[in-house]
Amino acid sequence: MNEKLLINCNEIIKEMKPLHGVCNGPLHKGNAIDESIFFRQLQPPFVRLHDVNWPYSREVDMHAVFPDFSKDPEDPDSYDFSMTDKYLKAIKDVGSDIIYRLGESIAPADYKRFVNPPTDMEKWARICIGIIRHYNNGWADGFHYDIKYWEIWNEPSVETMWTGTLEQYLEMYSAAAKAIRSYDSSLKICGPVACSADRITNEVFLKYINSHLEVPHDVYTFHLYGHSVENTKKYLSILNEAFEKYNKRDFDVFITEWNYAPQTEDGEGFWETLAATKDIMVKSKLFRKIGSLEA
Repeated sequence: MNEKLLINCNEIIKEMKPLHGVCNGPLHKGNAIDESIFFRQLQPPFVRLHDVNWPYSREVDMHAVFPDFSKDPEDPDSYDFSMTDKYLKAIKDVGSDIIYRLGESIAPADYKRFVNPPTDMEKWARICIGIIRHYNNGWADGFHYDIKYWEIWNEPSVETMWTGTLEQYLEMYSAAAKAIRSYDSSLKICGPVACSADRITNEVFLKYINSHLEVPHDVYTFHLYGHSVENTKKYLSILNEAFEKYNKRDFDVFITEWNYAPQTEDGEGFWETLAATKDIMVKSKLFRKIGSLEA
């Protein structure tokens, strides 16, 4: 990589946006490890909650907070906020704001117990409101964290994160978005939390909100794992083309996951190779590349 970045420190244009938000907070291993000292040094403006303490998530995920779907969402005793309370408090204590993902962590390929469509979309939306009430409005011995951004699910086009169809995702999104807007119109509703700038989710989601104007939407969120500057530009171009096609410029756009995902030696994509191989050495080499400058 021969590209250069030149900075003229003598010319001040305007303040840069803080771009060093992170996924997940300072507590790990069931809150046994606390890295708050490093978060205070880094001062990330936002901490996004997804795959918290994966693969043994006892915080944030819907099944962890509301373990028995048959229970009443209006009853505080139906919820188990204990572990999530500790997790979110640690984030607020280091001075970061929160992007709360309402949904589930990625599932192992052979155990998709929690990433299925809810059997009752309206009830699922009411559970979302219970969580918001607890962390923003003090309900059920809760807090007043003023969490503004609420993502509805994560990467619904990926089978280890959603076993349903995109149409079922849109049904769930619609129910939750309407409920959130009705409960507190100041909150920012985020979706579709697309896996990179894939056309499948973009087209379906943008077409849906264009034809269902009653469904609220404030922030378009997606993920970007590129292997080069050119690759990243391609993804962003695809996304911008979709926005132009559906005349959607009335929302903010957040990349809530990003990283360098190298191509393999045979030119295949990182994720495709990772899924296709069982060779632990190949997997290990791929992940080492992500955390290094190795091309």
